[in-house]
Amino acid sequence: MDNDDDDELSQFDTNATDITSNTITFDIDAIGKDLERFQSDPIVKKALEQGVDLRQYSRSIDKELQEIETLSIKDIFNNIENVGKLHKDIKYCK
Repeated sequence: MDNDDDDELSQFDTNATDITSNTITFDIDAIGKDLERFQSDPIVKKALEQGVDLRQYSRSIDKELQEIETLSIKDIFNNIENVGKLHKDIKYCK
């Protein structure tokens, strides 16, 4: 990288921490509160008791939500004419 590149990059303030640092800090109190909250959630508690991999379960839920979203959008497009007609009927039904 030449000096011109350095000058261009110096204009950006990333507020980034030093990624080469060996120090990582954790808020132990916040982690403890999160763990308590998750353990008291009935769905999470049941899943953990059954040995469910929550990461895989989360991916499965995300996939299902995406599929439902796609179907909903298709349904909206398939019914757009009916919605327009209904709007028109309501508008002139005074």
